[in-house]
Amino acid sequence: MATSSSLRSRDTDTVQPPDSPASVRPQVSRRTGFWFAAIAFTVLMACGMAPTPLWPMYRAHDGFSATTTTVAFAMLVVGAAAGFLALGHLSDRLGRRRIVVPALLVTIVAALVLALWPELPGLLTGRLLNGIGVGLMSSTATAYLHDLHHQEYPDRPSSPLPGLVSTAATLGGLALGSLVAGVFAQWGPDPLRTTQLAFAAALIVCLAMALATPETVDRQPAAETRPSRFGLRPGGRAGFASGAALGVFSFAVLGLVTAMGAVILHTELGVSSPFVAGLAPFLMFGWSAAGLLILWRLSVSRTLCVPVVSGLFGRGVAVCGRCPVVRTSG
Repeated sequence: MATSSSLRSRDTDTVQPPDSPASVRPQVSRRTGFWFAAIAFTVLMACGMAPTPLWPMYRAHDGFSATTTTVAFAMLVVGAAAGFLALGHLSDRLGRRRIVVPALLVTIVAALVLALWPELPGLLTGRLLNGIGVGLMSSTATAYLHDLHHQEYPDRPSSPLPGLVSTAATLGGLALGSLVAGVFAQWGPDPLRTTQLAFAAALIVCLAMALATPETVDRQPAAETRPSRFGLRPGGRAGFASGAALGVFSFAVLGLVTAMGAVILHTELGVSSPFVAGLAPFLMFGWSAAGLLILWRLSVSRTLCVPVVSGLFGRGVAVCGRCPVVRTSG
């Protein structure tokens, strides 16, 4: 995701490597590579959301409880945290593409594991691998997009496009993943397998696109590099703290919906349609992406007010919808 403007990097180790005429792999321009990287980022994030409308099917297939469903969902978060914190900084030393490619490979393996082993052990293993791929990609893709854009347009150092595209790819991928999986689950055969095989095929295409995208960082010896450190800009502590608090709360709500939304629709509301189960997260994440594109010009204080107001309104609508006095019969 896009890095907050209240952060600054204390280590600037990004190097613009000269184009190697001896390279045998055909490469596209950096402008085309920018969009290739954005597409790969979007598809990988979408793959992480694929099981969202499928949780009732997994429960029926293996007979596990709602608690086990939550654990299976959390495996993605565990893998993402491990990939982000332990391995994400390697792109500063090894190169951006040299991390994006393994992220795609790990996610392809995860999709195949989920397709070929839909039982609970395979589900947990696949979700963990999927999370590692998400952590590697999310820690690298934003920097990769910035590098590609800056090297293609060196006269636009302060352009907001890389940050906007990165965050839109994150939220847009999360939105599309649940919707595409819902479509496959509603109208496709054997949805627990075909959904993941479809994402594996899309990721293979993205892998070819990533291999054709230019590298932006020279490989550096381990002794000469260390993980980048970040610190707050002067006067940025209040904005960072409020933004972080809202981010934690917002993503906690989003996590609840994506982990248990389909189960709640099925058990509490009697809605068994996988398409509807995928449509709800699609609308939620889709409007998040749309809000980013609409509100990015606003000041930080005004922007932070939007999720508070909309969140309270959404919670109120949800409570009223469950109230017997408000609900209509039939």
